[in-house]
Amino acid sequence: SMWLSPDGTLLFALCQGKKHKRPRGEPGNLHILDASTGAEIARYDAGRGAASVAFDSKRTLTYVLGAVDEQGKGQLTVLRGSAITATVTLQARATALVTGPDGTGYLLAKGAVLALTDDGLSVNDTWLIGFDPASLVFDIDHQRMFVSTVTGSHIAELAMNDGHVVVEHATGRAGVKAGKGIGFGLLAILTGGRAPGS
Repeated sequence: SMWLSPDGTLLFALCQGKKHKRPRGEPGNLHILDASTGAEIARYDAGRGAASVAFDSKRTLTYVLGAVDEQGKGQLTVLRGSAITATVTLQARATALVTGPDGTGYLLAKGAVLALTDDGLSVNDTWLIGFDPASLVFDIDHQRMFVSTVTGSHIAELAMNDGHVVVEHATGRAGVKAGKGIGFGLLAILTGGRAPGS
């Protein structure tokens, strides 16, 4: 898999989460190339199972997601340009990066949402939830975050100021069971308090 940096200068390639010894050079599963010439600039070991790359344009940072270290803990590799700025050990494998309305970075990991520090180089808070999150949306007016699974079968409402879980809700089969509590709260937010169809 490959990703182009936001400024179009660097190409990041992951070799299926494995450490490759070829082409010549140090073994590594993350290859960084000059996008204009195709020349390899750097090669790193980004951890076993590294699966995707995400960019924080505001901080000019690149995150390698999905990796675990030799002890099975999550491993987050953070780069600025082609150089590694930080390697962060996480409680679990990170699968996605979401940027909040105020620019805060949030990592979605197994059973948790992790809030990054202002500089984006370490974890500031870890908020545990009862499922593996796949998406994160924000309600600024009510200072709430909503986390859900891929299918939407579980949703959690978290307070934006401290990440505590306000309510966790199992919605049943996605698109079939409307749910109660948080489900109606989400509907009210999306419709502006209007009844469906009005």
